[in-house]
Amino acid sequence: MIRQSKRQMKTVIDRMRRKLRHCCYSSRWQLLASTQLAQGITYQEYKSRSLIANRLHVIAVDLSSSEWELDLLIGQNKTVSETLKDFTPSAVAGINGSLFHLDTQEALFPIIKGETIDNINYINTTNKANYVYEPLAIMKTTQGEVKIGRYELYLELPELALSMPFYSKTNHQPRLYRSKKEWLQNKQVGDAVYLLFQQKHEFSELQTAVSFEYKGRVTCNSKNMKEEMLFLNGQCILAVPAHYMKRLNQLTQGQDYKGYVALENEFSNTSLAFLLTSGPLLVKNNQPALTMTKKSKRQTAKAPRSAFGLSADGQIAYFVVLDGRQPLYSRGMTLTSFAKTLKQIGISDAINLDGGGSSTLVSKRSDQSYQALNRPSNKQERPVHNVLAIKKPSKKRS
Repeated sequence: MIRQSKRQMKTVIDRMRRKLRHCCYSSRWQLLASTQLAQGITYQEYKSRSLIANRLHVIAVDLSSSEWELDLLIGQNKTVSETLKDFTPSAVAGINGSLFHLDTQEALFPIIKGETIDNINYINTTNKANYVYEPLAIMKTTQGEVKIGRYELYLELPELALSMPFYSKTNHQPRLYRSKKEWLQNKQVGDAVYLLFQQKHEFSELQTAVSFEYKGRVTCNSKNMKEEMLFLNGQCILAVPAHYMKRLNQLTQGQDYKGYVALENEFSNTSLAFLLTSGPLLVKNNQPALTMTKKSKRQTAKAPRSAFGLSADGQIAYFVVLDGRQPLYSRGMTLTSFAKTLKQIGISDAINLDGGGSSTLVSKRSDQSYQALNRPSNKQERPVHNVLAIKKPSKKRS
C-alpha cells in the first residue's frame, strides 16, 4: 500500500514537472520587434527570458503569393549581403546556406542548380555524429513547390551495365574524392578500385529532368596507380567497393566513358529548380526529429545556429538564425534545444543549415543596401558558398 502510494505520488510529481517545464519553455521568448519587410514577408526578433541570454531572428515569407520565390544562389567566397547584391538585386532577404570547406570555399555535399551539379561528394552514412549522414535536402521544383526531403543519387555506367548508389547504410558504396587531404582522411579499407577521372565534369540535363549526363576519361586505375599520381591536373578519384572490381577493371587507361547521375527524390519526375543538401533534419510534422546522435559534440555544443523551415502546407517558408558565442548577448544552443524552439514557433518541418560564424540573416534596407539582421559571432559576415534568397520571380506563376 505504501509502495503504491509512493508510486502514485512520483507519477503526480513527474506530471507536474513536465507541465512546469512546458510552461517555462512556452514563455521563454519575448518578442522584441516585428517588422513587415514587404507584402507577405515579416521579420521578428526574440529575446530569451531565461537567465541564459539568447537572441532569435525569424523571417517568414508567404510562398503562395506570386510576388515572391525561394532561390538558391551560388556566391562562392562572398558574404550573404554581397551575394544578394551581386546576383539578384530584386532579393528582399537571404540566409546562409549549407556547409562548405572554409579553406577551399567548395561545397561539402551535392548541390543541383538548374542543369548543373556543383558537387557529387560522398556522405558517410555510417557516422550519425556528422551533420549530414544521410542525403537530405531542400528541394524546389520549376513550378515553385518547395519540400524538405530525402533523395538518392546513382552513378550509372551503361556500357558496363552498372548502377552504383552513392549512399547506403554500409561502407560498401562508391565515393568521389576531390582532394588528397580528403582522400587520406576518409579512404576506406573496402575501397578496392581507384579510377582517376578528369575533375571538370560535363553535365547536361536529359529528357528526364532528374538525370544528368557525365562525361570523362579514365586516367588511371588500381592496377597502375601510384600515390604520387593522385590529384594531378585537377583529377578526382572514384573509389568503389571490391564487388564492383571485375566490371570496373574493364575500363582501361585513356578510355573515354559516358555515365549518368540519376536522381530520385520526393518530387518523382518533376523538374527541379534546385536541390541543396544539408542537415541534420531538426523538425518533421511539427515534432523534433534530430537525425544525428544526441551525444555528438556537434549537437551538444551551444553555438550559433541557422535553419530553413516550412509550414505544414508548405506555403510559408522560414529563415531562422540564432546568435551565439556572445555570452552577454546570445550564448547559442544545442541542436536539440534549437529543434524545440523551431517547433515552438510553429514550424512543421525544418532542416539545419551551416551554423557557427556562417550564421547570417540579411534583409534589404530602404536605401536598397543589404544589412545583417543578426550579430554574426565573428563580428562581421563570413564569406559563404551558397545563399538561400527570397526574391521577385523571374517569371510570375499563374
